[in-house]
Amino acid sequence: MADPRLINLPDASGSGWIEVFTNTDISGSLNGSAILSGEYNWSGQPINTLMEFMLTTGTFVSAPTADSLINLHLVPSMSGSYEDWIAGISASNYVPATTHRGAFLMRAQTTGAQIKTCVTSAVFGGVFKVGLVNNTGQPMPAAGNTLKMRSGTVRGSTAA
Repeated sequence: MADPRLINLPDASGSGWIEVFTNTDISGSLNGSAILSGEYNWSGQPINTLMEFMLTTGTFVSAPTADSLINLHLVPSMSGSYEDWIAGISASNYVPATTHRGAFLMRAQTTGAQIKTCVTSAVFGGVFKVGLVNNTGQPMPAAGNTLKMRSGTVRGSTAA
């Protein structure tokens, strides 16, 4: 469900949602592995921009570990290079805390899709990629997986 405090900034299609990863990108990702998207240029966006992400998974063959996470990262470009981020995960399962922006909490189930949303803090300006780290204890399902994102600005305070 979309966060009601956000005013969506639409993409070129007008829907607001941008597909970051397709099923082909996500399917079969092993436990402990990471994937990294193409680049997004966020230069010149409003300072109060937030990002909302929606992860849809297919049916797992074996149930994920209860309350396990698929971690979400926004990885800034370091002179156009992202190899250190992937290499760090591959070599030592180390992910810099500075890139972590949230997580999708997974249920231990093998029946039906899981749809999760995550709203993250203000996005920094400049060029970045979106990273996902599978920590479910299982490979990702072979079909039915997507990650979408959209941006928005804060509508107002929810304070009473």
